[in-house]
Amino acid sequence: MAKGSGQKRRYPRELLGGVAWSFTAPSFRSRARFEQAVRGYYRRIGLEFDWDHDEVVLRCPRVRVRPVFWDDYDPGQEERFTAELAADIPSGFTAGELLFKVHNAFVRLWQEDAGDHVFFEGFHLVKGATGDTAPLYDIGVGS
Repeated sequence: MAKGSGQKRRYPRELLGGVAWSFTAPSFRSRARFEQAVRGYYRRIGLEFDWDHDEVVLRCPRVRVRPVFWDDYDPGQEERFTAELAADIPSGFTAGELLFKVHNAFVRLWQEDAGDHVFFEGFHLVKGATGDTAPLYDIGVGS
């Protein structure tokens, strides 16, 4: 889509809903190590690793994400719980890159505040991009 065409970019309403992961320590220095850990997690829980971590799943250069598990969520603290991430490639985020960056951005908060709400349940679109603001996705987590 051409810039300034007047058309709104469409973003997936749901992302990675079928991917299994647990947001627990540690953080990872490299995406390769993270993807090894995800494969190991799949083996430990008895699932076949069946998702393409190199597939571009979100076609935008930046995205805002926030986990939704706090019972006492205060909209005034939204910035504490929202991270803006930048894609490594111009075409957007791959599945592995997005999950890797989200894990590292929030693993400390999950350890401190999430209790047992650490199991990934996909991304859910809250609102698309507006002006210079990146789209916002909630990170679904459960126990």
